[in-house]
Amino acid sequence: MNCQEVREQLSAWVDGEQASVARKRLDEHVLSCASCREWLGRARGLDRQFAYARSAPTHDLTGQILAAAAVEPLTRTARYAHWARHNINRCALVLIGLLQLGVAGMQVAGIDFGMVSSHHHGAMTGAHLMNESTAWVVALGVAMVIAGVRPAAAAGMATVLGAFAFVLTGYVINDAVNDQVTLARIVSHSPVLLGLIFALLVLRDYRAGRTPPNQHRAVFLDEVAPGERHLRSAGDSANSAA
Repeated sequence: MNCQEVREQLSAWVDGEQASVARKRLDEHVLSCASCREWLGRARGLDRQFAYARSAPTHDLTGQILAAAAVEPLTRTARYAHWARHNINRCALVLIGLLQLGVAGMQVAGIDFGMVSSHHHGAMTGAHLMNESTAWVVALGVAMVIAGVRPAAAAGMATVLGAFAFVLTGYVINDAVNDQVTLARIVSHSPVLLGLIFALLVLRDYRAGRTPPNQHRAVFLDEVAPGERHLRSAGDSANSAA
């Protein structure tokens, strides 16, 4: 056997693999060949180093790498801004949901948008109707925010908003023609239509596969676990020395 063949077998042995040549023949060659003895010593040394590297805690070198490359690490704010730029429809739906909650908050505070009349009393006064409306507005606002954060809920949200907007539009037109609704109240319904539009856009993005699994989301270096930054396993043993 020549030295190259022996080293291939020794490399397999160092890696814990089954050598195809009897160990006795390898030992005889190593004892008689100073070059192969030196090679085997280096291979064992490398194997010990790799074994230590696998067991030792891994240090995060992100900061040093970015500093050496003169690259400023992205702040949390910059990361959120990057996400928002690539998820405009979802952000818009969340904001409209918050706007809807704002309308509900104003109604709770006593702003009735022309709903309450002080001239009528009884079981079904305008005050009670406003309370019911406020509860519904709160529910819609919360649902919009959830659909913006969890696009899978956009289908249900779009269905509810679509039905509500359709019926509401008919009532608004009828009441406006008969002078039974104020302009302020009509304007307060605008988040419903905006929410429907952006719920449909979020649903479209979700079904197109761009949003749900985040398959194409940008991954920043400091988001990657230290043990995942090698293109190739750091545990590769002395095969490279063979």
